[in-house]
Amino acid sequence: MKTQKNHHPSTRRSSVYSMKRVSIFIFAFFLLSLLPQAASAVSITASPRSASVGQPVTITLQSSYSSVVTPCFIQVNYGDGSGWTNIPPACSTPPCTNTTTHTYQLPGTYRIQARTNPSDIDCVALLIPPATASTTVTVSTREIDLPDGVVGMDYAYELGDRTNRYRKKSGRMDSGLKIVRNKLKGIPIKQGTYRFQITETDRRGNTVDTWYNLKITRAMLTVTTTPDKVTLDRNRAGSFRLTYHFKSSEELDDTLSSPRGVFLAGSRQLGSINKNISARMTKGRAQLNEQVTIPLSVIKAAQRMGIDTIRYQRTFTPKYMDAATTSSIGVTVGTGFTFTKIRITFLDKTSKKFVKRKEKIDGAQVELRYEGAGLLKGYWQVDDRILARVTKSLPFANARTITLRLPKVPPLPTHSIGSHRLRFVITNPPMRIPFPQVIYVVTGEDLATSHPIHLLSPIKGTTTDTGALKFSWKPRHDVALYKLEILAGKGKNQKSVFSAFSKKPSYTLPDRIGMKKLIEGKKYRWRITGLDHDNNPIARSRDEEFRLGSRPLSYVPGRLLMLVTVRPGLDINKLLTTLTSKYPLTLEGRKPLPQLGRELVTFATSGNVEQLGRVIAAEQQGIVIQPDYLYLTMGAISEQANRNNLFQFLRLKATSTGKGVRVAIIDTGVDLHHDDLSPNIVAHANFIKGSPYRAEIHGTAVAGIIGALANGTGSAGIAPGSSLIALRGCEQVRPDKAEGRCYSSSIIQAIDAAITNKARFINMSLGANVPDHLVASGLDTATDAGIVILAPAGNDPQQTRLAFPASHPKVISVAGALDNGRKMPNDRVAALADCVLPAQYIQVTLPGNRVSFMNGTSMASAEAAGLLADLHPDAEKITACRKTPRLLACLGK
Repeated sequence: MKTQKNHHPSTRRSSVYSMKRVSIFIFAFFLLSLLPQAASAVSITASPRSASVGQPVTITLQSSYSSVVTPCFIQVNYGDGSGWTNIPPACSTPPCTNTTTHTYQLPGTYRIQARTNPSDIDCVALLIPPATASTTVTVSTREIDLPDGVVGMDYAYELGDRTNRYRKKSGRMDSGLKIVRNKLKGIPIKQGTYRFQITETDRRGNTVDTWYNLKITRAMLTVTTTPDKVTLDRNRAGSFRLTYHFKSSEELDDTLSSPRGVFLAGSRQLGSINKNISARMTKGRAQLNEQVTIPLSVIKAAQRMGIDTIRYQRTFTPKYMDAATTSSIGVTVGTGFTFTKIRITFLDKTSKKFVKRKEKIDGAQVELRYEGAGLLKGYWQVDDRILARVTKSLPFANARTITLRLPKVPPLPTHSIGSHRLRFVITNPPMRIPFPQVIYVVTGEDLATSHPIHLLSPIKGTTTDTGALKFSWKPRHDVALYKLEILAGKGKNQKSVFSAFSKKPSYTLPDRIGMKKLIEGKKYRWRITGLDHDNNPIARSRDEEFRLGSRPLSYVPGRLLMLVTVRPGLDINKLLTTLTSKYPLTLEGRKPLPQLGRELVTFATSGNVEQLGRVIAAEQQGIVIQPDYLYLTMGAISEQANRNNLFQFLRLKATSTGKGVRVAIIDTGVDLHHDDLSPNIVAHANFIKGSPYRAEIHGTAVAGIIGALANGTGSAGIAPGSSLIALRGCEQVRPDKAEGRCYSSSIIQAIDAAITNKARFINMSLGANVPDHLVASGLDTATDAGIVILAPAGNDPQQTRLAFPASHPKVISVAGALDNGRKMPNDRVAALADCVLPAQYIQVTLPGNRVSFMNGTSMASAEAAGLLADLHPDAEKITACRKTPRLLACLGK
C-alpha cells in the first residue's frame, strides 16, 4: 500500500533499530544456549543478624553471570524505606562480591533484598535465576542507665550471663572501673557523666553491643561546730574549746585535714593558728575537738577597727567528697550586758485590743533577748502611770530569750473611755531607744448592740475553703476603716489568729495565708469592728462561726507509683513480691512503656504516701517511686471577642501550614468528630483509668489552636495542615468548665504513646506546683529522641517560679501576654519563660462544632506549638535560639 511506502524516514530508522536490538538479544540467547550452564545466582548475607540501634550492619552480596556484555550493577534495599541503591563497583568479571554497611535508627525486624539493576537489561538477560535474594536483620535498642556511683566508694554492676564474654568497645568510662568477667566493678575516682559501649559475646560467637550511661557524683560534706558562738573578755586573751561534727551524704571513709585556722573581720585577716588538725571519717561521720586561744593582738586589732564581733574559720579538705568545707563561728569580744530584742503583746499575741468599760483584760507579756550578764531593772507603764516594777538578775548568755508577764495585781485600768498605751521600760542596762507599746481601747457601750455591723458571709456555720474564703458585710457611712478579726477557741481560751484592715465592706483572705494560719476542719469565729478617722471604735458586729473545708490535695491519696527501668538481670516480679511483703502495699496494675524502656507500677496503700515513697526510694536503687501527683490545665472560657492577631503580635509571617508535621496533644479529650479537627486527627488514645474517652472543652480548644482546618468556617489553626495525635491524659472536672485534672500515671503513659506515634512536637497545656521526677524521666527520654515539648508557665499571679513541666530545662516554657500589657502569670515568672504569646480572648474550637474564646497560658502554649509546627526548625536551631531573648523571632528568621 502507498501508505506503507510513505513512512517518515526517522520512523523507519527507529523501527529498523528496534528490529536490530531484538535480533541482537535473540542472537545472545542463542549463544548462551551453546555455552555450558554454570550455576549463576544472587545471594545476600548480613552480619550481625541481631544488631542494636546505631550499630553498623555489614551486608555481603555475591553474584555470578553466564557472561557479561556490559558492567552489571547489583542493587540492595535495606528494608527501612530508603529504596533501592546501586552497590559499587559494577561487576565486570563474574563471579563478583560486593560489600556495604548500613546503620538502622529505629528498632524492628528489617528484610534486606538484593537484585540486579532492572535498567541493565543485558545483565538481567544474562543472569540465571534466582535473580533476587533476601535476608532479615533484627534491630533492638540496647541502652542502659546504670545506678549512680560515688567517688571513693565500691561500685559493682552485673552486666549479664557469666558464660558470656564482655569487653569495652568505645566511649568514656571512669578509669577506676574495669570489667571483671560479667561485672563492672571498682572504685570511681573522678566525678562526671560517662557513656560507653560494651560488646557481649555468647558461646556461639553472637555479639550484642550495649550503650551504658553512668553518673559518678561526689559525696556532700557538712560540718557544724559546738558552740556556734562564744563571748570573751574585751581586755585579755581568751580560750575556748570547739567540737567539729562532720557528716557526709554517703557512708564513706575519708580523711579530713585543715592546716590552719584564721581570725577574720569581714574579709580582713587579723591573725591565725598555724596548726594542722585532722579527723578520720568512718561510715560518713567524724568528730574532732580543738582548743582555740585568741591572741591579745587579735582582740586589740578588732578594738582598733571599732568592731565587737570577729570570726574564727577553718577549711577542711577531703579526698573524695565534694569540695572543701568551711567551719566558721562568731566570736564576740567583750561581755557587755545589752538587750537585742524587745517585743510586747497581749496574751492573745495581738498588739491592739478593744474592751468595754470595766471589762477585765487577761494581761500582757514582753519577750526580751539579751547578750552577756547583769541586773535587769524596768517597769510596766500604762500611759504615764507606773503599774509594776521588775528587778531580775540574768545569767551569762550569748543569745537567750526570756518572757516576763504583766502582774495580775493591779489589773490594767479600764474605767476610762478612750485609747491607752502599755509599755515595758528598761532602766538597766541604760538603753536610749523608743520602747515598743501595745494599745487597748476602752469603749463606753456595747457597740454590737447600739451601733451594729451586719455580717453577710460566711454566716451560720458555713463550710468554706481557703480558695473562696471571702468575708463581706453591710457598709456604714460613719465608718472610715473596718477591722476584721478571725478568732479560735471559746471563752477565756479564745484568741485572735488573724486580723486585717479594709476600707471596703469585704475582704478576701489570701490563699497562702489561709493555708498557714487556719486548720482544715476546725471551727472559727469572725467579727468586724468599725473605726473612725482617729482609729476609735464606733461600731461592731456580732461574732459569726464558719468551718474550713477540705483543701485540694496535690496528689491522689492512697496511691503510689513506681517507675522501673527494664534492664538485664532485674526480676521485676521478684521486686514486687519483696515490696508488697515488706510494706503496706497492694499491687493495682502494671503498664509497660516500651518507648521509654520502663514499666509503670501502681500500688494502693493505707500508709503515708510521701513518707512510704521516701523510705522505699532510699532502699531500692534504680527506681523512681512517688505519689500520683495532680496537674491542672491552664485555660478558662471567655465570652469576649479576639482582640489580637497572633502573627502581628510576633511580627512574623507564616511560611507554611505545618503539613505532615505530627503534634501530640496531652490534655483532656479532643472532639474526634469536630468538622474543623477530624480530618487532621491521625491517632488518639485514652489513659484515664475508669473513664471512657470523651470530647472535652480544654483539649478540643488546644487542638483547634494548633491544627484546626482553614476551611472558611469555624476557627482556623496556626498549623492547619499538621497531623494531630489526641492523647487523653486529663479528665474534665465539671461539665460546664474547661478545667481539667491530670495525673502523673496518665501523663507518663501519654508521653510513651507520643513517641510510639512518631510525634515531632508534644504540647502539654497543664502544670503542677511540684517537680515530678517520674514525669521528668519521661520528658528526658522524649527530648533525647528529638521530640520538642512545650508547656505553659502557669496562671497564678502569686507564682514565684515556672510551673512543672515548664520548669524542666529541656521543655520550652510559654508565658502569656494580656491586652493591658501585663504578663501572665506575672512579670517575674514571664521573664523566666522561653517565649511570651497572647493569652487573652483567644478564639478556640469547642465540642459539638462550636467556637468560643478562652484565656490562659494553656492557649499561649498551644500557639507556640502551632508556630513551631509551621517553622519546623531542627534541634540545633531550637537550642541556639533558646539562648536568645526572643525564641520565636529567632526561629522565624
